[in-house]
Amino acid sequence: MAEPAHVVLFPWNEQSHVTPIFSLGRALANRGLHVTCGLPATLYSSYRVIHKNTADALFHVECIEDADSADLKDLVVHVVRRGTEQGLLKLLVRLQPPPTCLISDMLYTWVQDVADRFSIPCFKFSVFPAITNLICCHIPDLLGRGLLPFQPGTEETMIDFIPGVPKGFRLKDIPIDFLGRSTSELKIIASMLDSRKEAGLVINTTYRLEAESLDALSAEGLQVYPVGPMFTMDWKTNEVHNDSSLHLEDEDCLRWLDGQPEGSVVYVAFGSIISLTKCEMQEVAMGLEASGQPFLWVVRSVEGSVDAITALPSGFRERNQGRGRVVSWAPQAAVLSHPSVGCFISHCGYSSVLEALWTGVPILACFYKISDQNTVFKVATDEWGVALPLVQKASAMEEAENAACGDYEGKPLRLSIEAGIKELMHTEKGNAVKRRCMQMKADMREVAKYGGSSEQSLDKLFVVLREKGV
Repeated sequence: MAEPAHVVLFPWNEQSHVTPIFSLGRALANRGLHVTCGLPATLYSSYRVIHKNTADALFHVECIEDADSADLKDLVVHVVRRGTEQGLLKLLVRLQPPPTCLISDMLYTWVQDVADRFSIPCFKFSVFPAITNLICCHIPDLLGRGLLPFQPGTEETMIDFIPGVPKGFRLKDIPIDFLGRSTSELKIIASMLDSRKEAGLVINTTYRLEAESLDALSAEGLQVYPVGPMFTMDWKTNEVHNDSSLHLEDEDCLRWLDGQPEGSVVYVAFGSIISLTKCEMQEVAMGLEASGQPFLWVVRSVEGSVDAITALPSGFRERNQGRGRVVSWAPQAAVLSHPSVGCFISHCGYSSVLEALWTGVPILACFYKISDQNTVFKVATDEWGVALPLVQKASAMEEAENAACGDYEGKPLRLSIEAGIKELMHTEKGNAVKRRCMQMKADMREVAKYGGSSEQSLDKLFVVLREKGV
């Protein structure tokens, strides 16, 4: 008798990677597949503390022993380290029914070797937009043309030789993480996607957003499944799930939002990875205060192990009591869905941008510090028109008066924050962005509904995975 299909998910160890792969797992389980998600021990302990009573007949979360318990910040170091390999092997051996397929975060370059030992296919899962995956495939071209490793003075070079890249795309727009890498490191990054080995590439994006880049990826020989937006919305039940969070969330902020005028609140969140400097913290705070808008600000950490709350300007919380709220973590999907939220100040992490598109909230884009956040910034502002960049012009007097703490490309950050909020929320230019966001919201709902392109792609993936158990 044939064993039923059993899919094992192996996410990267960051919140923005765990949430969408959990949603993928739940969607597959709702279609009748056995699904197990293996979390490294450091993540699993946090998960179990927060979700003590989570249980599902077909969707399970298991602990994977992790020899690399240290927090490895560097991407290239982490992707080549095999600290979780033995733990993953042990998990695959003991699981019942036996695994028939492995879906790994694309950042792990070595998981294909593990799948080969069990003679099962390995799919890669990407939380990055198709444009980032496409550029990753073309790293050899960029190396061959001498554009990488990056040399100062070449940032304005047009990237018009890669099919599927938007018009006006320049070297400075490729993922910022690539720009600081050596040749050997870039070759490791390029190996993340190998069409000769992967059974397919599952991407948390939509064909409506990235048709040209997705078509170009398919032309590279990859079997591509664009199944986004996949973060908190269950495909079958339309129920919002919050059981993938690795952080304790402040649910009281939702009740606070209930008391705010519709479309008035500025939501500020810079993801689970990047940290602001103390100077940046103070600049953002002063900009929010000067804007006059109510705000909800998620403050995770400050560079240099400085306590985030003490890094705020003196008297800031007292002066803004009632008008503003500062929390350590928030249920972002629920916050962005709240009718009182009218602006999202974001670092341009792709998962956050997708959540904003799903809810129709316009973005004020800033702080693209790592990974491909600058690439997402480029397409969100110039290609999709759903975000405004911070205002960058300032008088010489303003610059001199405010140079003591922070600068954003020629303008003190506090003034850019204030001006950006006012432009997005109170001008015709901002209204145009809002209208574009509402159209994008409708587009996202269209692709995700039954018969939509993303739902069809998920169905195709399900059929392929189900057949692995036959």
